[in-house]
Amino acid sequence: MSQYLGVFVDEATENLQGLNDAILKLESDPNSQDAINEIFRLMHTLKGSSATMGFSKMSKVCHALESLLDKVRSGKMKVTEDLIDLLFSGIDMLNETVENIENGGDDSDLDVDKILQAISGKNENSSVSEEKKEESNSSDTEKKQEQDHSEKKSEEFTQDELQAVRDVAQKALEENLNVYKITVELAKDSVMKSARMYIVFHRIEENGGQIIHSEPPTEEIEKENFDTTVELVIITPMGIKELQDLISNVSEVEKVIIQPFDVKKKAEEKPKETSKVTSSQPSEKSPAMTDSAKRRAKLTQSVRVDVEKLDTLMNLMAELVISRSRIEETLKKYKIKEVDESLSQLGRITLDLQSIVMKIRMIPVSFVFDRFPRMVRDLSKKLNKKINFVIQGEDTELDRTVADEIGEPLVHMIRNAIDHGIESEEERIGAGKPPVGTVILSARQEGDSVIIEVSDDGRGFSKEKIIKKALEKGLIQEYEVATMTPEEIFSLTFEPGFSTNDNPTEVSGRGVGMDVVKKTIESLNGNVYLESVEGKGTKVVIKLPLTLSIIQALLIEVGENVYAIPISAIDSTLTVYQKDIKEVEGRKTVLIRGEIVPVIDLRLLFGSGRVEEKADLVVNKYKDSKYGFIVDRLLGQQDIVIKALGKLFKNVKEFSGGAILGNGSIALIIDVPSLIQKALSR
Repeated sequence: MSQYLGVFVDEATENLQGLNDAILKLESDPNSQDAINEIFRLMHTLKGSSATMGFSKMSKVCHALESLLDKVRSGKMKVTEDLIDLLFSGIDMLNETVENIENGGDDSDLDVDKILQAISGKNENSSVSEEKKEESNSSDTEKKQEQDHSEKKSEEFTQDELQAVRDVAQKALEENLNVYKITVELAKDSVMKSARMYIVFHRIEENGGQIIHSEPPTEEIEKENFDTTVELVIITPMGIKELQDLISNVSEVEKVIIQPFDVKKKAEEKPKETSKVTSSQPSEKSPAMTDSAKRRAKLTQSVRVDVEKLDTLMNLMAELVISRSRIEETLKKYKIKEVDESLSQLGRITLDLQSIVMKIRMIPVSFVFDRFPRMVRDLSKKLNKKINFVIQGEDTELDRTVADEIGEPLVHMIRNAIDHGIESEEERIGAGKPPVGTVILSARQEGDSVIIEVSDDGRGFSKEKIIKKALEKGLIQEYEVATMTPEEIFSLTFEPGFSTNDNPTEVSGRGVGMDVVKKTIESLNGNVYLESVEGKGTKVVIKLPLTLSIIQALLIEVGENVYAIPISAIDSTLTVYQKDIKEVEGRKTVLIRGEIVPVIDLRLLFGSGRVEEKADLVVNKYKDSKYGFIVDRLLGQQDIVIKALGKLFKNVKEFSGGAILGNGSIALIIDVPSLIQKALSR
């Protein structure tokens, strides 16, 4: 089964995240039948796949939770806070088990007895809602029948069950989806029959289908308690021919019979086979689908790719970009015109290929954001604070490598916002605020960057308190305080060990976190800063590159050296004369379209020593302001491949990396925020 392990882990992780989301929805709306059905469906799927893979303890826990949910679904148990806590506890145990399996372990450490005892206690102590308590006192005979029903090893397609399936099927047909009865027959000598059927189920579901009935039931399929034939009723946007090919290609599937499911068939009748479809028959035209069905089909038509393969593909793409630049440089040097057209075509193809490779690596930030609603729920409960947690822009995309790294920094930021930022309910009411605090996690794309913000409407930071703590820790001197800007004061919160919290808790306030946030973000060639208004709230802003490998940059010349400035950081370029540079409050500035822009003379900063009367000015965007870099010459825009500078240069913050140019020389890539910060601190 090892060949299916990767698929199992990926799908189990997705299902567990879906369960977290659905349970949160159920907690906010205990009467949501959709949430209950979604939880039941995901738990059932997880139970089946874990049993198929041989993880019996995991399957047993899923089955126990599924039985509990069945009581909720049938109205025999109401949704309470204790029930939600129990469901989350079970999900956490399953999540730890999946992580263990991913790391080469199994489910042997799963404490099945603990969750079963909790569920048993819930069954004994929890009953129907107050209105239904009398009804819940059923006779011993009825209880025995219910127990027998839940433990029976096979199910018949009863009248009630057929009616339920027909109702679901009818609704699907009204939404212009297809409903089919499928008979799948495995080879008589098939080994691991349950695994083969698991693959059939998986293929149907990953292509937008939904299985609404199986005969025998999935529990029996998991245990391989069936001969070689399984009958399914499914809802799908696919046509018969398309579906036929999909299932027939599963190994050891001997025969597939597909026919439309008759929703009007009487309950006592067994469904009759009206037609047999083989792969040689013409394709049946699918009816028009709803928009949601189209989206689902589109989203699920994907292939899982190992991240290492994507990294290799990106590296090859980077080498191709470098080689193209060298060819262009060589042709310019020797003034060869005959290959201009071919070279231009090569450039277009390379650019398209580069764009596709970059998009393959892109994933929505929801990949990271989805974990936080559950974390906020648990934390707010622990701290006894009411939190309205809002997520915005979760469809914003960024590079997979960046997404993998930003999870921990965001955990620190959100925990700080709730524990340190949001006041107690009494404090908020006393300050004239709503009793429920708001924390907003948002993402948006700006040029070649992604902006992620964590903001709250809490107590905010006191600049005076920050200064006092910084003086106590020796981070600043008394004489520096008078000239410090708000930005410089707030930047002190990112210093190691810094905290303004006089009462540290196990959640936050021990000075551990924000320095880690800064280091992680800077390692990703990003930057982070904080904005706050005392009594109103705090916002932490992270700016990250869309990708870490290939970027568009403006090449500049300062003295004898070539440098690169990321295009995403540039506002504009223009020519400037020495006479136009004026000093304002000790800083060099240039008046641009009525706006005073501070400038940094890279000719002096980089020690080239050459200051001409006429120079080029690159105006950069930094936070909400503009800063100009004076350079000797603009060389033009170019795609460059970022290469790390190595450990020897780990303390050189002004450069984020190096790039190999077409002539084989190296251009250092300027880290615009770090260079501006260094220049302003002088």
